[in-house]
Amino acid sequence: MGSETEGRLDNLEITVEGIKDETAAIRRDMQQLMTMMGGGPNHQAGGSEGSSSSVNENPGRGDTGGIAFNWRKKVELPSFEGGDPYIWINWAERFFDIQKVAEEEKVELAYISMEGSASYWFKYWREKTKI
Repeated sequence: MGSETEGRLDNLEITVEGIKDETAAIRRDMQQLMTMMGGGPNHQAGGSEGSSSSVNENPGRGDTGGIAFNWRKKVELPSFEGGDPYIWINWAERFFDIQKVAEEEKVELAYISMEGSASYWFKYWREKTKI
């Protein structure tokens, strides 16, 4: 019975070592992915595109192997297809506040987010008011 227990113990040790190796490989892969996605541990994600926000990092939480993960939700300006304008305006104002969008950029961002008949109407209105 002693040799059977030793055999099981040896198998468990081999299994645990395999799990440790797999975990280390996963950690390395995640570090590579985070570096590729974020430009390194101190890089802020996000860009200057109109519908995406910069994402704040939350460093120092847990054992992340030196990588700061992005924990905040990505905020996008919703598209407007001509439905209920009050709902869309509420979302747009929240987006502009969160993004701290300059007043002169708000109309351009709103125009980019319009689709379908709303886009055609807005283009017509802009052309009409230029004259």
